[in-house]
Amino acid sequence: MARLRKGKQELLLTILLRYRLSRTLDDAADLLIKLMRRMHTRADKKLKDWLKNKTKQQEQLIGQLKDVTVAYQGSSRNDQHKLRNIGTALKHNPQEVNDSCDQLLTYSSNNYLPFLLPMFINHRANLFDALSLLKVRTPHSDYELFKAILFIKKHQTSRKSHIDVSNSSVSLKWIPARKWWTSVTDTKKKGEPVTKVHRLYLELCLFTLVAEALRSGDLFVEDSENFSDFRTQFISEEEYQEQFEDFCQMMGYPSNGADFCRQLKAKLHAVCKKADEQFPDNTEVQIINKKLCITPVKAEKPTPEQEALASLIKERMPPKNILDVLSETEKWLNLSKHIRPLSGNKSRIDNTEERFVLNLLCYGCNLGPVQLSRSVQNISRKQIARLKLKHCSEYTLIKCIRDVINGYNQFLLPGYWGTGKRASADGTKWDVYENNLLSEYHIRYGGYGGIAYYHLSDKYICLFSRFIPCGVYEAIYILDGLLENDSDIQPDTVHSDTHGQSLAVFGLAYLLGIKLMPRIKNIKRLNLHRPEAGARFKHINGIFAEPIDYKVIEREFPEMLGIVMSIKGGKLTASTIVRHLTGKSRKNQLYYGFRELGRVIRTQFLMEYIADGGLRRMINASTNKSEHFNKFSDWVFFYNKGVIRENDRHEQDKIIKWNHLATNMLIFYNVEVMTRVLKELREEGHKIAEDDLKHLSPYIESTNRLGD
Repeated sequence: MARLRKGKQELLLTILLRYRLSRTLDDAADLLIKLMRRMHTRADKKLKDWLKNKTKQQEQLIGQLKDVTVAYQGSSRNDQHKLRNIGTALKHNPQEVNDSCDQLLTYSSNNYLPFLLPMFINHRANLFDALSLLKVRTPHSDYELFKAILFIKKHQTSRKSHIDVSNSSVSLKWIPARKWWTSVTDTKKKGEPVTKVHRLYLELCLFTLVAEALRSGDLFVEDSENFSDFRTQFISEEEYQEQFEDFCQMMGYPSNGADFCRQLKAKLHAVCKKADEQFPDNTEVQIINKKLCITPVKAEKPTPEQEALASLIKERMPPKNILDVLSETEKWLNLSKHIRPLSGNKSRIDNTEERFVLNLLCYGCNLGPVQLSRSVQNISRKQIARLKLKHCSEYTLIKCIRDVINGYNQFLLPGYWGTGKRASADGTKWDVYENNLLSEYHIRYGGYGGIAYYHLSDKYICLFSRFIPCGVYEAIYILDGLLENDSDIQPDTVHSDTHGQSLAVFGLAYLLGIKLMPRIKNIKRLNLHRPEAGARFKHINGIFAEPIDYKVIEREFPEMLGIVMSIKGGKLTASTIVRHLTGKSRKNQLYYGFRELGRVIRTQFLMEYIADGGLRRMINASTNKSEHFNKFSDWVFFYNKGVIRENDRHEQDKIIKWNHLATNMLIFYNVEVMTRVLKELREEGHKIAEDDLKHLSPYIESTNRLGD
């Protein structure tokens, strides 16, 4: 740094400060969103627990109501006698009954706000600190929530339980009608005159809506990266007009919304008609109470010959320790050529290849620099850590991963497992320390951690990896893996589980030229939409809900294509758009366009899904490959109980990439050995059928992870 000119020093420092500022603002916005989501989740759980404990009280009140009714309807015509019987039913303590009813009515209709208020009071100062740090702005001039933020900041230091708004110019129209309106204004119906508001409930309501608005894009944060105004990243109007016709021609879309909708309608109608005609012969699908019921797909069991071949290959694979496997793979592929100082200067490290392999073992297998320095002679923990910190960025690891994939694709054996045109996306939980921003409690897996999200080729090699929080919907990142992949394997179809799909993602994927084909749990709960209002079908007519509203698609078609052109042009990522395509946005009309398009594409996919048993089995097999890869990568990341010991978000991403690279290198090595073994078997006279090769897998845990 000292050798640089003063102007260059100042420029680099400015860039560093700008980067750190954007990350700090991102963290503050993340903190606000996660804190609000966590409080709402805990309050909802407390309400459910409270209602369980109040079952006896509810039964007692119902019993008293029945006794009062019987006393009132009694044979006695003496009103005094009836009143005495009613008093007996109420145990001569009507106030206690009234208080019990008021208590239950307070929490009726899933109203957990009274449980939420004490939590908000505990975190109120932190939330206001986060809000004061963020320069919150809105692209909408008439957005009333933005004006309300200024109002509560003005009364932040107030100690009054209620604030007088009779002479205030602030509008309360932004307050939702259900639950919130009564708690904030103490009035029963929205629209009634309001003279005062409950201060804490007003603040709580506003922070809840601010968190939703930051996620949907109705609010953005100046100088932030993840929460900036994504609209500024779109291509310019001049670029749009210049490229529009060529882009539509390249993607095969009509250049106007009306023709585009006619094409969608005709294709959806044809697919529905075909599914209807084939339905009587479809023994695996039934319609019960107007809901689809599909027989679960069972994994295909290998034949005895296929099991024997897999066992024979495993027996002949020579046992090697993991360091030798990584070293040999590095010699074949020369991945260390990408290792150089981040400044771009020539590397001065001696034995770069050796240091690179040690870093693979250190971070890809989770040994850590201290433990590795104890296990390997003549190297210190600082020497190991220096290469990761000073010579190896996330982009460097991506280039290494790409080279492994390209080398792997040259083998003939993976061609028996897939074409390379399909990929499956799935996430698996990795444990991290609780006290960092990315860590969240995962309900399904249990424990604190984050999600390693992988895109796996149907050839068994992993194409893309990313570390995301547990609370994030996986569908947000499903398209990034295919769009950012620049290897020789280029899939155009992606499979996932239920968490990898949504209506907006179906719509965006279609416009990007990506086929989304997920394995969806509880498919009978999904709505299928008619191609048009008058469409009727003989066998499957009852499963359809309301028809598609093509007017919405036609209206939003130009802007939706503008977004797709921006993504294809590298202006912004698909996850940036999907993150903001939420139904909770009050201003984002784009969501409704993508949602309506998604209804068309998802209904079309589901029609193909129920009609084609082979498609269902292929999707099931693809998603099973992802689950097997998750287990194999976890087996590679074996040391220190598989806990990521980095608290920095960027370093956590790099750990996932190191493990991704190490796992791919082991898969590459296994395929190379399997290829040699198969050649030896053929030379010895063994007959190996192609179907037997298709059922092999490179996820063979024959490597000695602990050394000799």
